[in-house]
Amino acid sequence: MRLLALFACALLVPSVSAQATCLRPGDDGFELADRSFQAAQMRLASPPGIAIERNFAAAGGDSDALRKLLQDRDSFKVPAQGLELSPEQAVERERALAGIEQQVEALAPGLLQELALQAMPAAMLMQQLGPDEAILMLLQTGTGGFGWLVTDKCVSWARLDLPTGADLFQAQAHLREAMLPSIAVRGKAGAKRRDGAATELPMLLEQWHGRLLGQFPDELQSVRKVYVQGSSQMLFIPFPALIDPKSKQYEVELRSYAILPSLKSLQQRRASASEAQGAARVLAIGAPAGSLLPDGKVYPPLPGAAAELRAIRADLGDRAHILSGAEATEVKLREALLSQKADVLLFSTHALLEGRGESLGAAGLVLNSAQQPDRADLLDLQDILSLPLDGELVILSACDTASAGPDSSDALNGLALAFLTSGARDVVVTNWPIADRSAAVWSAALLRQLADNRLSLIEAVRASQLELMRSNGGKWAAPQFWAPYVPVLGQP
Repeated sequence: MRLLALFACALLVPSVSAQATCLRPGDDGFELADRSFQAAQMRLASPPGIAIERNFAAAGGDSDALRKLLQDRDSFKVPAQGLELSPEQAVERERALAGIEQQVEALAPGLLQELALQAMPAAMLMQQLGPDEAILMLLQTGTGGFGWLVTDKCVSWARLDLPTGADLFQAQAHLREAMLPSIAVRGKAGAKRRDGAATELPMLLEQWHGRLLGQFPDELQSVRKVYVQGSSQMLFIPFPALIDPKSKQYEVELRSYAILPSLKSLQQRRASASEAQGAARVLAIGAPAGSLLPDGKVYPPLPGAAAELRAIRADLGDRAHILSGAEATEVKLREALLSQKADVLLFSTHALLEGRGESLGAAGLVLNSAQQPDRADLLDLQDILSLPLDGELVILSACDTASAGPDSSDALNGLALAFLTSGARDVVVTNWPIADRSAAVWSAALLRQLADNRLSLIEAVRASQLELMRSNGGKWAAPQFWAPYVPVLGQP
């Protein structure tokens, strides 16, 4: 409460201007900037970040049993939000949760107390950052917002000139509409856009650059990797596609971006070995043969997804295990995860996001039915939570996988949260529908960058975006094709 009170006071400080000032420990104003930064962390605490921190705790205990208990605890605490339970069921669920927490306490005394959210001081994070790295924290408020940029040298903060309320939703809706690809997306016809939407895109990308990055021009000069933490609405912004009004360059041409749900994730990555994949083994699944789900919904075939899986097999050879068509079943997926270690798990299919608000029961990934090869099946959130994941990078080559559902303002609280809770190391999600054919080119490029160039995930995503942008005579040069993909950094 003290931090939140300090933050409320900080909102009234006139010295926080639209142009940020680089503050070092000991400078006038640094303590206030740091306290407001810590208070903002508490305001921005999210289910994905909490799940990641629990995974850290389980890994630190070096206990498979402890990790499983914490995952079970998450499955009781998080997905239950969208379930309608009778009073008896709710009581039984609470008893089961209490039993799990008793077992956790027996295995690791005091651990549950340690999992309480704790803000990280800016000075501590400055020590964790390299000379080319920065943390960008964006907090939306009722009167606009605030932004903090932390580098290894200083912390800067400034007011953000953001639309508020319905105006913010409208501004983001305009940006999203302009970013929709006009050609076939994952088995569907091209998106219908209002006249002139695409021609507005450069102007919109410059406007959002000014709103979110324009206050930190000097501090960003030497930065090549930006880790973003922010209010849910801010996480739907395509940062790599933003255009610098001065140089007219896309941000992807200047630096890499990734979402960092937990700031502790950065600290853990520094303490661990290199995250570069090297000769990674890939398990790729998708392009189901069936198109009819049990609830009667029909999804068209995915020729682009089938081509995507063929390209991965051709590029990686015996390093890739492919489950395509009638083989793309949940049963085969679980068997493969248990029988062989995969460094990367890639889904190339339809994403179903029909939940609204916190009702996510219908969300999932479309696979093939094991019982009826001519039918489809859904790998839903509960199925994902029970997958035997153990630190894999999960790539979701499907439409809108960063969202929690249609018209939802919650970023990462659907599929991404389920995979992170289940034990995925990192997740690559999409911020809007992806073009079917360019997706095949992009995913092959990403896996090649990870395997051949030994890049970290944030570097490899940027390299693959640049490769797609410049490939095939510029056919995929527009940001609608390369900018949907967003790396979400979890546990190292």
